[in-house]
Amino acid sequence: MLCLAGLARAEEPILIDGIAAHVNGDVITISDALVAMEPMRRRLVKEYSGRELRKRLNAAYLEAVNAAIDRQIVIDLYEEGEARLPEWLVDQRAENFIRE
Repeated sequence: MLCLAGLARAEEPILIDGIAAHVNGDVITISDALVAMEPMRRRLVKEYSGRELRKRLNAAYLEAVNAAIDRQIVIDLYEEGEARLPEWLVDQRAENFIRE
């Protein structure tokens, strides 16, 4: 985990990035998850505040990390030749790309 201490005389270090998960030797970073959850974060900030916002942001973050883990496992299996990409996964990825 990288932190930047003393920036703008902050009393606490500022998190820059870190490791959210390890998957078969690959790393999923916190910033990977944050980028993936950004559209959801924007919606949540408009609808919620305080504790409820924090609760929903945490849930969205965990969902983004879990989705990245699932995606990496499928990619690893595909690259090892042990599995084929399911049609639904290709369709889902295309829909997400278009939506974003």
